[in-house]
Amino acid sequence: MISLVESIYERYFSDIMFDAKRFDGKIIILSHILPNQLAFFNAIAKFGEVEKIIAIPYSTHNPTLQKLQDNFQVITPSLDELLSVRFLFEQINSLIKHNKIVIHEVGGYFAKLFDPKNNIYLENILGVIEDTESGHCSYESIDNLAYPIISVARSQLKNPEDALVGGSCLFSTEKLIRKLGLRLEGKRTLILGFGKIGRGLAYALQRRSCAVAIYDTNPIKRIQALSEGFSIPEKKQALQEVDLIFGATGKYSLQLTDYRHIKKGAMLISCSSKDFEFQLTDIDQHYQINNIAENIQRLHNEINHFYLLRKGLPINFIDQSAIGPVIALTQAEILYAMRMLLEDNISPGLTQITDIKKDYLAKKWLDHFCAKETGHYLYE
Repeated sequence: MISLVESIYERYFSDIMFDAKRFDGKIIILSHILPNQLAFFNAIAKFGEVEKIIAIPYSTHNPTLQKLQDNFQVITPSLDELLSVRFLFEQINSLIKHNKIVIHEVGGYFAKLFDPKNNIYLENILGVIEDTESGHCSYESIDNLAYPIISVARSQLKNPEDALVGGSCLFSTEKLIRKLGLRLEGKRTLILGFGKIGRGLAYALQRRSCAVAIYDTNPIKRIQALSEGFSIPEKKQALQEVDLIFGATGKYSLQLTDYRHIKKGAMLISCSSKDFEFQLTDIDQHYQINNIAENIQRLHNEINHFYLLRKGLPINFIDQSAIGPVIALTQAEILYAMRMLLEDNISPGLTQITDIKKDYLAKKWLDHFCAKETGHYLYE
């Protein structure tokens, strides 16, 4: 499907960027490497020289990586390197003395580097464009940000994408559990986190005849889930009763102390956009771990046993998160955010693009991706 619409992506991005100016500086990208991003990365390169693309290791599609390497320098760090402030500093240290730098990242990995508490001042940083809720929270927690951070994480343009991520997670989950001879229908499920992704997942599960329980630390979101027809038991009680446990918070939704309450034979699935959703540090000191199938591990001790899918990494990246052309909306907003950093005088701190510009990008998306006669997706 991606190949069918790739030319439409290119035309859409060209349309919204037709008068964008190129700047004499460097662009650094830290991102997933997925099939739906080739046109997007090429569009970013029209703003200026892409110095390097830093690939997130758990979401790298190798055929796409190979195509990118024909035109870009792509760094493929380990997860430990990606979480290292020293590693990220090394990626920009040689550039910042002589170049203006713009960073687009997914996940807030650079946030610690830009925290004034670490006493690292980086000149020539024009700003950062952040894509995810977890990354937004990372920057939001920093006092006295010295650089502009434009976030698209809470934009209305990202709502369609986030709503479909839940269905993407469910698609990949079902493929895995069928390897064990199990079916999805009728399963009792718990979703940890009732944000945009958790809500989309809840409705996707409901459509598949699953009983859906919701737990969120925010009482308002729990009430919202209840008002929409989902049960909201306490977390400990729910863990003891459900078959599938989905984490969709972007932070630790389960601690080591929670695992003892998990129903025997239940499965843990991460629908987060980052690598942490379940606390798994030193888990091997508490549970024996056996690989029973590709991307399925059995954890067991004298108290209980449960299954961990994809080692707790985001499940939907197994299938490269096929959510369709709506992702171009988010990509378009990132492109315009980069244009803001390059052309406008943006004050330090967390901000986003205007509602007027979001409306413009959405209307242009409809012109390119939606057939006017039928009201359905346009494919070529």
